[in-house]
Amino acid sequence: MIYDLWPNLLIYIAYLEPLDNLDVPPFGRHLTRLDKSCSQTHNGGAMNKKPQPAKYTWEFKQNAIRLVNTTGRSVEQVALELGVRSWRLRNWLKEDKEKIERSSDLNELNALQKRIKELEEENSFLKKAAAYFAKTQA
Repeated sequence: MIYDLWPNLLIYIAYLEPLDNLDVPPFGRHLTRLDKSCSQTHNGGAMNKKPQPAKYTWEFKQNAIRLVNTTGRSVEQVALELGVRSWRLRNWLKEDKEKIERSSDLNELNALQKRIKELEEENSFLKKAAAYFAKTQA
């Protein structure tokens, strides 16, 4: 539907024409969807429900992150190209970076726990050996 393309359309129109020439409502200059599937319904001027945020797939998010990291383009350029808000793409980048840091921290933690277990086993063996040799020398 055209409403799915509306944010991109609004951006392109804003570049072509000043905002004053657009046919937008005078109250707050915000645009609302007018189709029946919209989550906002007006009953006497009151809204019943808040709009639901767009849902993006994991693959879409990963491709967007990869575009920013590998192409060298700015977050704003990639966000405009994909039709995503730049703050949302920045949040995805931040979450991805934190996820990588957490996974590396978890890998390091697992390696350290494995090393502690090995040292405890060696310590136990050495204690038993010391006790055995203490008995034989006495």
